[in-house]
Amino acid sequence: MLRRDTVDGINIEPSEASVGIYDSDVAYVRIVGGSRDLPVNEGDGYARLFLAVTDEFGSMTCRVQFDFTVAVYTEAGTATINIDYDHISRNIQFSTDLSVLVKIRIIDDDTVDRYREETFQVILQNTPGVTQRIKPVRTPVTVVIRDNDVATFGLERASCKVDEAVTLTVCVVFRGMERDCPVEFPFDLRLEARAVTTTSADHDPNVTDITIGECSRSECTNITVYDDSSLELDETFYISLLKLPNHDGRIRLDIVKKTVTIEDNDHISIIFKDPAISVEGFPIQVCLLIEGSPRSDCPSLVAIQVRLRTQDGTATSRGSRRDYVAVSRTLTIPVCAKEFRYNISTIDDGTVENHEYFNVTLTHGSNRDLNERINIPTPTKRYEILDDDSKLCSSYWEVSCLATVCMLSSILNW
Repeated sequence: MLRRDTVDGINIEPSEASVGIYDSDVAYVRIVGGSRDLPVNEGDGYARLFLAVTDEFGSMTCRVQFDFTVAVYTEAGTATINIDYDHISRNIQFSTDLSVLVKIRIIDDDTVDRYREETFQVILQNTPGVTQRIKPVRTPVTVVIRDNDVATFGLERASCKVDEAVTLTVCVVFRGMERDCPVEFPFDLRLEARAVTTTSADHDPNVTDITIGECSRSECTNITVYDDSSLELDETFYISLLKLPNHDGRIRLDIVKKTVTIEDNDHISIIFKDPAISVEGFPIQVCLLIEGSPRSDCPSLVAIQVRLRTQDGTATSRGSRRDYVAVSRTLTIPVCAKEFRYNISTIDDGTVENHEYFNVTLTHGSNRDLNERINIPTPTKRYEILDDDSKLCSSYWEVSCLATVCMLSSILNW
């Protein structure tokens, strides 16, 4: 109850008045930490941002004694809304807390993105009805998403066999999980054909760079395998898959070496050449022709072995009256030979006799896997030995000659 009072004869009537205190404090709401300070990896789940109430200078000493809201929304940068991150546009409630955590879901698109780091922005603004003493700092904050996806490419298989004279298709394929788009950008890999036992006469000596197109799961190129038209062993070369200097580190290689075996399908024939005859006392020459493809200057690129063996006919290789020297041996026909000669000795027995013969037989030698492609169409050939011995006399004249000799002998003895 107010009390009436008198001061210096002046009556003061009791009364009351209110005094207003104007609050001039301003609260700033800003993003103060979290994922704004470092890139967020895909697959980490969320970008975490802390919204804080601060003073003008960013110090978290400011208090607000009433509830209010601040609008938060995102804008795309190089990152794409709802592909790389969840777009948000919502009000964040503040009460007496100095800070509020806002989470934005980061989407792992399972693709090696065009940009290693992509960005989007987070922006704050007032909501309707909020006092002007609450001031969101509207400078956008950039969130960086680091792409950590890896795509693995490699050769489609580690080895294969091909025939001569074919076009070999070599493919580089995506070797990871199922993806609609493994890599968002084109990149180059290098393929090189490196000889092991082959030469440039067998296949293309090298292969150029191969470009994997954007979102492509495979790319192929061709290597020509030539037919050298010569008998040879199966040969090998290998294809190497290499990175180039501009290769992105998020692309890995698996199965980088492919061994290619060229299965040779050429044939040769070994044929006895005529004549097959000689006078006794002189060697009989066995001449073998090696015939391959008419396109080849070299019938065989490997040394060929054949087994040569003689067999008695009317001529004999045994006893004191033998006619020739028996042979049973392996002959080696040199590389690229078109003709091969071997001598068999004959013996002059000094006896008048009919012409005689013996046989020479060829069989396959030890040629590893080549024998099925070495033809011996006529494995046995007859070789004749001509007898050139002369008789002292012949028929009637032989009898007369003997009588004359006998008569002269009698006279001399008498």
